[in-house]
Amino acid sequence: WAKYPSSRSRRWSRPPLLTHPWWTMRYPCMTLDEGQQARLAALLSRLLRANGLATRVLGHDHNYSLVKRAEALLAAASPGDIDGTAWHAYQGRPADALHGAVASLPVYVTEQTAHTHRPREAEEKGTAAGSVAWAVRNVLVGPALLGAVCGLQWNLALDETCGPVLRGGPTNCRGLVEVPSGGGPHERSPEWYGVAHASAAVAAATEAAGCWRVASSRDCEAEKVTVLVTATAGGRWSVVAHNGGGAPVRLRIAFDQAPAEGAGEEEEGAEAPELTSPVWSWEEWQEWLRVEADG
Repeated sequence: WAKYPSSRSRRWSRPPLLTHPWWTMRYPCMTLDEGQQARLAALLSRLLRANGLATRVLGHDHNYSLVKRAEALLAAASPGDIDGTAWHAYQGRPADALHGAVASLPVYVTEQTAHTHRPREAEEKGTAAGSVAWAVRNVLVGPALLGAVCGLQWNLALDETCGPVLRGGPTNCRGLVEVPSGGGPHERSPEWYGVAHASAAVAAATEAAGCWRVASSRDCEAEKVTVLVTATAGGRWSVVAHNGGGAPVRLRIAFDQAPAEGAGEEEEGAEAPELTSPVWSWEEWQEWLRVEADG
């Protein structure tokens, strides 16, 4: 338990919120079932709002494979108590979970740690490219295509022993960067490159109001080329593409304007349509992007 000042200069106790509510290890843990999470969310969200704080309260914070538990949590919670759900990719796939009741609220991918090999060992064992591809599908781009608003890798930094960790904690995790405990230059993990690439591309098309995912189409298999397009109301946009095949692929990107069916000609200088959803439809954005892949 810890105490933090509120916006009204009063002090309040922070409940013992935690990640992995159905996971126990040899280090200190506490499980919370769906009913307990719903009651905790109600107390916390109302306490935050009463103190003028807009902090989001997210539920679940566990694997895609446990989607039934997340759905039960949302059913048990009162409207407004939970602002969205948080997800990990240790088990299951994004498509297993990010739909239905879950997709009706904002979705956040908040944790995924690579396992087994240190960054250098991943390179030596030839698993680096596969690690990047897996992160693209399950953490960075795959969830975003299903409506997730972020994708995070965790841990950010660990040492050469995959630590530090609490006694009894896991010793087979690698961070985005490895920082030697005795000093010296850090080493970047394979996942670092995927996060850096996607972050730089999206940041290039971000304005103060944020950016939105734009629907896209392609004339090749989804397994061959994965594409994420983001855009802003000011007309800035970016494309993140991943080649999941074993051979080089040449991409030709076509960016067109397609008026909504039945709409007249757009007046010169007309403003972009008002954004009402974090995912734009063709009619709202009136632009579409087609990716053609030549093997």
